[in-house]
Amino acid sequence: MSVFKIAGMLLMGLFLAPTASAEELTPFERKLTVVKNGTVIVGEFYDILPNCQPRGTIVLRMIEEPKLGKTRLKTEAGFPNLAADARAAACNTKSITLMRLYYDAGAELGQDQFSLDLFYVAGTSRRLNYTLNIR
Repeated sequence: MSVFKIAGMLLMGLFLAPTASAEELTPFERKLTVVKNGTVIVGEFYDILPNCQPRGTIVLRMIEEPKLGKTRLKTEAGFPNLAADARAAACNTKSITLMRLYYDAGAELGQDQFSLDLFYVAGTSRRLNYTLNIR
């Protein structure tokens, strides 16, 4: 199992918000289509304070690896996509450092899937299940 430690990041690109509870959150399901030998962004991860500074460290743990492609995680600049009423909503107009999770499809057509567990700074976690149709 590979583990990605992400300093100061939280999954917000998929519109998931952290909570203060230690309970496990409902699994997140996402289906995407990608062309063979193509690449798609499957998620953006960050965790920021209202002053747009990183909150802390979160962890992504691969549970099920994809079989027809590969995933990769890159640190890049980008803009958060927080709800208008979020405490850090003013950060939506500021470039921050975030992590992007990419899926690189192979040459084989078909359906691929992979799963990750995401552990938030606040003590919550979420299972992320991805299904990719390769065409």
